[in-house]
Amino acid sequence: MTLPVSGPISLSQIANEVGLSLPVSINHPWLLKLINKPGLPVSFSDFYGKAGRYDGSLLCQSEGGSQVIQFSSSPWFGGQLSNLVAVQNIFTGQYSLILGCASAPNWGGNLSVRNNTTGVSIVLPKMDSVDWGLQGSSPVTPTNLLRLGNTDSFTVLPSN
Repeated sequence: MTLPVSGPISLSQIANEVGLSLPVSINHPWLLKLINKPGLPVSFSDFYGKAGRYDGSLLCQSEGGSQVIQFSSSPWFGGQLSNLVAVQNIFTGQYSLILGCASAPNWGGNLSVRNNTTGVSIVLPKMDSVDWGLQGSSPVTPTNLLRLGNTDSFTVLPSN
């Protein structure tokens, strides 16, 4: 979702955009990252048009032996989500799961990816300026997170 570009905007809308619940302060660290400000002063108009979450339906496809979902034109914390890829190591059987961005977002913490269709979610740590993921870690598995050939509903949010 993206916050309105004009007109009235509420703290509730802003908090929901990054997955926070009320009460929350306008200078909460996540909200400051959303608008790329180091601190106060902050105006509600600073939040116009900002996107701090992704909600949408995505098709999981096979690309070169990987399971991939592509985000199209998906702004997120001043950057842009690109894809979520699950790759299985043929020697160990372990999976790597990486969410990549086409341009670096302002967010530097963990992020949560949830498949709303199946109820499966995972928290991914930041790897570098444009990638979050887990590599070759045994708890990582795309089962019911990415389902090849299925269009599922996904949510991407910042996480602790």
